[in-house]
Amino acid sequence: MTWPGVLAEVRRLAELGAVNFRLGGQADFFSLPGDRTRFFPDATDHVPMIRVLLEGIRAAAPNLKVLHTDNGDPAMMIAHPDDAIAAMHDLARLASPGNSLSFGLESADPRVTEANNLNIDADGCLEAIRMVNDVGRERARVACRSFCPG
Repeated sequence: MTWPGVLAEVRRLAELGAVNFRLGGQADFFSLPGDRTRFFPDATDHVPMIRVLLEGIRAAAPNLKVLHTDNGDPAMMIAHPDDAIAAMHDLARLASPGNSLSFGLESADPRVTEANNLNIDADGCLEAIRMVNDVGRERARVACRSFCPG
């Protein structure tokens, strides 16, 4: 489905009363719109496209309560940290609270990683988790300044 198609579908669903949306069915949220060869290794136009999608969904569904995502590929985040962090800032700003990125770590055993040619090991996955937590922690501080007592 194309970006305009996604936004048209969200708009129509919102007109019918939908308020909860999940961007799912992709192996890597950061590889939206789904053509990994276009995104990697040069991601220069990808981050603005994610922003356009998320802002477009917010505009198409003004009564939106939930906007969550699906998977994030930690190997791609480690390979392109600046782009991943920029996209996560937009995600933190535009998705609803409670959103998470699912990471696939089939095994922390280095022998399994090597034998199965997995694209991420436990250390790499942990680094990607730290990236997500750093962005999330910043969002929490901003939200707390607005809503926390004291």
